[in-house]
Amino acid sequence: MSTATQILTINNPAPIREIDDLVIGYGKATQSVEHRFEATTLMANAKIALQERLPDDFVKRLKSGAENCRLGFKTDRPDGYPVPVVRECIIEGLLTGVYPFGNEMNIIAGNSYITKEGFTGLMKRDGRFSDVRIEEDVPIYEDAKNGNIRAIVPFTASWKFEGKPDSLKGNIPIRVNRGMGDDAILGKAERKIRCRIWNQATGSVLTDGDAEDATNDSRAARARPVSGRVNDITRMTGGETVAVVDDDLNYGDPAPKATEPESAPQAPAAKPKADLAANRKDPAYKELLLGRCPKCGVHPDAVIGYAVALGAAPDDASSVYEIDRDTVCEILDEWDNLLPGLKERTDKIRAEGR
Repeated sequence: MSTATQILTINNPAPIREIDDLVIGYGKATQSVEHRFEATTLMANAKIALQERLPDDFVKRLKSGAENCRLGFKTDRPDGYPVPVVRECIIEGLLTGVYPFGNEMNIIAGNSYITKEGFTGLMKRDGRFSDVRIEEDVPIYEDAKNGNIRAIVPFTASWKFEGKPDSLKGNIPIRVNRGMGDDAILGKAERKIRCRIWNQATGSVLTDGDAEDATNDSRAARARPVSGRVNDITRMTGGETVAVVDDDLNYGDPAPKATEPESAPQAPAAKPKADLAANRKDPAYKELLLGRCPKCGVHPDAVIGYAVALGAAPDDASSVYEIDRDTVCEILDEWDNLLPGLKERTDKIRAEGR
């Protein structure tokens, strides 16, 4: 046997194949479950089984070869994450249907995030999907008053789900970072579009935020309880929420892995608050809050939580007036884009009597 063959041979593949069998079996079982607590029990059983099949030594080997590598999975820390965090994130990803392979998932702020490749993989592996087509238009750039730039990407999408044709049309707002070109913007938009297709077709509620929306533990933790657009809908519909990350991150060359245990990441300095008094006196701001928030069906606390996750408000923000008006408009635009798909899906379920 050659050296290459020895290196590429897995001496005992049975436990690894059991992981794949568990993940595939869990996915099929949950598609037919009608009761939420039954789904919870299935998830708990699958998670425990995966924990038993992902011991520390095995996860350490995955970390050494796949962490911070585009062939595997990226993280927001050059030295990666401790074994327990990596194990939990891999399990979350697997139970959602994505793998720590081919950049299908990232670990950001200690949480599992689905990338564009992840959504593409989900649809290809799900036999219910076919003929997925996405057409993006040229980005339209807008200058915000706070000096930031955002792009609006008009799109149309069509697909078949369980043989039934469906479609989606709308605009994707993208925050433009320095040096970002059209290709990067269109790549970010495609991930958001695929997320919306997945949500509309399957009834899931996966978030479509960018990587920079949650780059430290404090912001991620603050955003989760009051969560802008997604967790409020999750509470109303009983859906499950999994966060999503940008797929074109650039972390540079990974540093050598640190010895366990590793220190926690340091949170960046708090963002400055907007002019609270001036915003309270601004009639246009009041009209925005009193008019658009109720119309969109979004609570101001949700706006605060999402702004914190975006890094557009300090972690201790307690009033929506502490947020820049352009940021509030961007959040409400995102909410407007999300609701039609959810409403259409709800109407379909009601019409079918499910």
